[in-house]
Amino acid sequence: MGQAKREIDDRPFAEETFPDVCANCFNDPALASFVKAHASADSCFYCERESDNGEPIAAHLGKVLDLINLGIRTRYNCPEAELSYAGREGGFQGSLHEMRDIIQDWVEVSDNSGDLMEDIIEAFGDDIELARINHGVTGGDILRWSWKEFCNVVKHESRYVFFRDKDRHESSREPDGIPAAQMLDALASIIQRFGLTRKLPTGTTLFRCRFHNEPQLPDDPRELGQLRQPDRAKTSNRMSPAGISMFYAAFDSDTTILETYAPHEHDNRATIGKFQLDEEVTVVDLTALPSIPSIFDLERHDTKDEIEFLCGFRNHITAPVSKDGFEHVEYVPSQIVTEYIRRVGLPNSESIHGIMYSSAKHRGHNAVVLFSTAILSETGKPRSSDDTTSIKFITRSTLSPEEVSARLNSSVPMTRTS
Repeated sequence: MGQAKREIDDRPFAEETFPDVCANCFNDPALASFVKAHASADSCFYCERESDNGEPIAAHLGKVLDLINLGIRTRYNCPEAELSYAGREGGFQGSLHEMRDIIQDWVEVSDNSGDLMEDIIEAFGDDIELARINHGVTGGDILRWSWKEFCNVVKHESRYVFFRDKDRHESSREPDGIPAAQMLDALASIIQRFGLTRKLPTGTTLFRCRFHNEPQLPDDPRELGQLRQPDRAKTSNRMSPAGISMFYAAFDSDTTILETYAPHEHDNRATIGKFQLDEEVTVVDLTALPSIPSIFDLERHDTKDEIEFLCGFRNHITAPVSKDGFEHVEYVPSQIVTEYIRRVGLPNSESIHGIMYSSAKHRGHNAVVLFSTAILSETGKPRSSDDTTSIKFITRSTLSPEEVSARLNSSVPMTRTS
């Protein structure tokens, strides 16, 4: 296009002559939204699309380049601002990134955008080299490293008093990392900052499943509920260790079957219990995390690192775990997080009654664990008077092994990995 090559902080591109580009030429949602908001032309130079009704559909590419410039500067800087220089040792002491590679890594254009990518690279100048800010270490990296260290500590080094261990409280093995003893506070603050709580209203229907050899289970709904029955909590679960009883449920019957089923159950019947919340409860909701913003979303780019971390954290604690005898170890981090949320809570928040999460075995469906639930009679009246979540038992149904198999085959298991 004949544009002069420039430094990263030169005068605005918007002051120069460039073609018009439409939103369809960008796959990046922030760039596409910017184009729509600044459209001033009724045709696109790159994909040759034209307006159907005379309304503007394309924006001046120079304005888009200015936004791209600002986004790049949130991650990259001039080498002299980030790296030391030693002439005898070959120049800047650190990695430099060519502008062409930076543009291709971060700017997503559509397949039918013609020469748009090359024009963007030419406008910036592909001979410019930049350095990553802070040597490329982002806040998200620090959070991921710190969570990984926390998991290692509580699984293999100190499980019950790590928060009192001076070494775990004052330092991390990673530069700028969050010490293991402070990781839970940091996590709770992030959950609170993004408002990851929701109300489950009175009347919300929940399902639990139990596989069994007997033709029928006893009539007592506690056979399905495990409500406040520590003596029956004999195994470790995703959010609760052995001996601490919690109420795991799904919002539909297929999901509760898939969440409960194990290969050795293939010849067994399944009894599904239907329950309803008798009161409104507040849960941490890990099923509806904010979308990860583009670096060109200048209003939200400063949340990118924390949201990426939350997505990784969510995937980690809800990923399928092999029942190989070591699951009680793999569950430890999520059990500790659960106990922290239950007993300590979130900063400046009301009491939390549970955690809602995506099913590891049924794509697009959710499950919930309630920390403490009342033992119910068949009429739905609590048998205890403590201030636990009250749940009504509604009904039950028993499926034959053949019916279970049909339900399993009709559902789509989750294949996500951590």
